[in-house]
Amino acid sequence: MTAIFDPYVILQVRRNATREEIKRSYRRLVVRYHPDVCGEPNAADQFRRVVAAYEMIDEERKSTVRPTRTRRRSQAAARPRPAASAQQAQSARKRFSMNLGRKLDHLSIQELIARFEGSHNRYVKVAAAQALGRRRCLAAVLALSRDVAFCTDKEVLLAIIAALGESRISRAAYTLAPLLGHRDSDVASAAEQAMHALKTEVTVPILERLLRTEPLIIRARMVRALRRILSFATA
Repeated sequence: MTAIFDPYVILQVRRNATREEIKRSYRRLVVRYHPDVCGEPNAADQFRRVVAAYEMIDEERKSTVRPTRTRRRSQAAARPRPAASAQQAQSARKRFSMNLGRKLDHLSIQELIARFEGSHNRYVKVAAAQALGRRRCLAAVLALSRDVAFCTDKEVLLAIIAALGESRISRAAYTLAPLLGHRDSDVASAAEQAMHALKTEVTVPILERLLRTEPLIIRARMVRALRRILSFATA
């Protein structure tokens, strides 16, 4: 029999717990079950359940805190509204991303990684990837690199690539270099721009290791792209 997904049980809090109590329990469980810290076999599943439970409670609290104005909303919905232009929609998405980015910047690195790895919302993942790039630390680069192989959303993948370039961490080159030969031209171009941002961090030993471990067809594409990006003094 399938167990009922109860977010309050998963977060180990009372149903009338305050926002601070829920957040405190969430932070404790995220650190406890993070795959990089916890060695239990079901740590990754438990980690995702904790993140999903927190997001569910957060959305539930937001919907109940705001005063309901059903009559006014129904009257407003009855009035015809002009269709929003593409420029207005893009501006609204940009404002949403900026506000979300500011909120994510206040999270600890563990909480930020939890939001990035546990969320299924495209805009949250893009904003979290951008925030991880701004942290410029190895933990952020490792979290971004883990998601590259499984990412199926092109917009999220492009955000991850840009964040790896912004990180200024040489370890990001091991993830970016194979993408230089990606079959999608947008992804390959984004990887080239990110590698260009990293060129001061990429050393000759790193290049030798990349060219030694990648398949031959990938190596050929990488060499062509790296010639455009990097310039080393000849002997």
